[in-house]
Amino acid sequence: MRASSVRRAAWCALAIASVVGALAHPARAQEEKPADAKKKTASLGWTRLDGAEGCVGTRELAEGVEKILRRPVFVSAAQADLAIEGRAEKLGQGTGFKAVLAVADAAGKPLGTRELTTESSDCHALDEQVALAVALMVDPEGALAPPPPPPEKEDPPPPPPPPIEKKVYVPVPVPTKPEPQEEPWRGDVFAGFTLGFGWLPRVAPGANVGASLEPPWFFPIEATLKFFAPQTIEAPRGATILFYSFQGALLGCPLRHGGSIGEIRACAGLEGGFLMGDGDGFDTEPTDTSPLRAQLGATVKGRAEIKVVGPFHLGLATGVTVPFFRDEFVYTGAGGGEAFVFQQAPVAGTLDFFAMLAFP
Repeated sequence: MRASSVRRAAWCALAIASVVGALAHPARAQEEKPADAKKKTASLGWTRLDGAEGCVGTRELAEGVEKILRRPVFVSAAQADLAIEGRAEKLGQGTGFKAVLAVADAAGKPLGTRELTTESSDCHALDEQVALAVALMVDPEGALAPPPPPPEKEDPPPPPPPPIEKKVYVPVPVPTKPEPQEEPWRGDVFAGFTLGFGWLPRVAPGANVGASLEPPWFFPIEATLKFFAPQTIEAPRGATILFYSFQGALLGCPLRHGGSIGEIRACAGLEGGFLMGDGDGFDTEPTDTSPLRAQLGATVKGRAEIKVVGPFHLGLATGVTVPFFRDEFVYTGAGGGEAFVFQQAPVAGTLDFFAMLAFP
């Protein structure tokens, strides 16, 4: 026999037993049926003996009863109208199981017992029978009442009206990336007083002018012009030799350091020019030798400047030049021998004082 057939037979048997019991003892049924029988509550004690551990548990049984009666049923023993005690055990012979139920009122007076069995090896075959038996003990009418009709489906509420959209345009400032500003060209012009050492026979005062230009992508380039004042050297018998010099330099200044009060530079380059030695009062004037001699050498220079006001600066510079060649100035004496007059020093130097206008 299938398990479902067993369950249906159990339902019918329990229902018939309840109805017959009520017909056989109408007075008792009338006495035990208070006006609020559908609202009775119960306490549940359920035990699974050895071998019946796989049967329905207390919580599952209580849920099954409340599902049949369609309401909460079980409360604590102190608040319950009925006390239901039950147990599940394995049959002594065969492979079946047995469930025994007993019900008593709140005062402890026994009201009845039920015994359910199954020959199935699965104890869960008793689950529905036990739940129905407990439900009939609590509320026979509720257990046998047909299930309520399903609630009528209500028409879904109409959808809400679509929201009224209103576009609002808010101007959002877009940050613009500032255009990179190009570094300006810088430069200066200067003029001042010069002292020369080794360029002429004696220390030679003179004047200097110059300018420098600094591109944003290169180090400063400087150009200078210098003029040393004439010097006269006396020769025997009233003859004289007049010396003077003018020269220029082109320098690059890769090393520099500037601050809020001024700047210092280190420069290097070439310096060259012309040296004039003009004799007067000699017995014979040379016709095949020019008194103008070229000068050229490698030079290094250091320059320091200090800001005075606005673009006006004051500065000091010193330079050292090593000439590539050094001409001699000699004359022929009365005895026919040559007399030495002057030869440029192997290392010449200058000391410059200047005023400067810087831009921008």
